Amino acid sequence: FFFGDNVASLIYYALQKDNKLDADNPQKELNIIFNNCPGQNKNKMVLRLAMLLVEAGYFLEVNFIFLVKGHTKNAADRLFNISKLYVRRRNIYIMDQLCTAVGTSDQVEVHRILPPVMKGWNQFEDKFYKKTIKDSLTTKSHVFTVKKAAPTILECRADANADPVCLQMLKKGTNTEDRVEKIRSLEGLHALTPPGIKPIKEVELGTKWQKLVPRPFRDAICPRVYAFWKINQKHPLMKLLRLSQSRRMMGRIVNNKEKTMMKARKRTK
Repeated sequence: FFFGDNVASLIYYALQKDNKLDADNPQKELNIIFNNCPGQNKNKMVLRLAMLLVEAGYFLEVNFIFLVKGHTKNAADRLFNISKLYVRRRNIYIMDQLCTAVGTSDQVEVHRILPPVMKGWNQFEDKFYKKTIKDSLTTKSHVFTVKKAAPTILECRADANADPVCLQMLKKGTNTEDRVEKIRSLEGLHALTPPGIKPIKEVELGTKWQKLVPRPFRDAICPRVYAFWKINQKHPLMKLLRLSQSRRMMGRIVNNKEKTMMKARKRTK
């Protein structure tokens, strides 16, 4: 599970929803502007998607453009700020409430993305392209271009006017006659499993925080699964919970002892 998988999934979903993925009628050029965050945007999942879109025949040219450090607010940031105006003064507990609050603005259109949309692009792209891209090159570059004439070559530029550094990303042994058909079919592209929360945190939500949440939303935020663990004290999760609580208590005892010793030393001096 990678954050880049989520971003690549959203890009593909948006293009598919707007009917831009038609190999019989390819689009001339695709330009997407990203924030320069490597964890979500500037990574191998997103960059290799540019080659996939061109090689599948959906676009003649794809440009992924990353803003430089210290950039001013872009369109996405502006929309986030607008949406916050309708969120800050409300008590929001569940996703439906958040979507309703954000959708109040005339400038924001809410699209509820369900888990099946999120795909494992990293593993799928590994079948056709090299697994690694030089970190030193991606850090310095802000414009990445893929063209139909060479769909497996990633052109990296520091800016739009700079000379490109070309990377051949074709994986050895994958240049077969049915390569394009395999890419278009997305065979082997599986949906990601939502990671959820750790069981120990689920117990903590039920035992500590549920009483602070209004009753209509308790079951959604603090699942009642913890009730079984609370009854069955021998369950491993309850042992973990007691262990974590005892460690916190021991830490407090140690801190109190250290403070007492420090005070005693000051008195003797």
